[in-house]
Amino acid sequence: MSVLVKGMEMPKRCEDCLMYRHNAEYDYAYCCISSVNVLGHGNARLNNCPLVEVPTPHGRLIDADKLYEVISLNYKDLDSTEDFMGIGYDHCIGDTLIVIRQASTIIEAEDE
Repeated sequence: MSVLVKGMEMPKRCEDCLMYRHNAEYDYAYCCISSVNVLGHGNARLNNCPLVEVPTPHGRLIDADKLYEVISLNYKDLDSTEDFMGIGYDHCIGDTLIVIRQASTIIEAEDE
């Protein structure tokens, strides 16, 4: 499971992150999420930083895979001769499914 912290700015470097911990006794700094040593990394975040920036502003974030599944299951039996208000809606649904599949991923899917 993941956590979204609303209103939190993406840190520009590890030392500015809430997950940064420094052990002065051993002169060791690490990420609380990934347990990676981040001491002396400079003015940047690690390339494998576990934080993901969610673009703002944004609309409602939904499960696009589930939406695709529901639409495609509900319309899988349509043939190209069916018509809805003068528009072949099977073509419109097909275009919609393509748009859903091509949408950029903001947060990767997780296994349950």
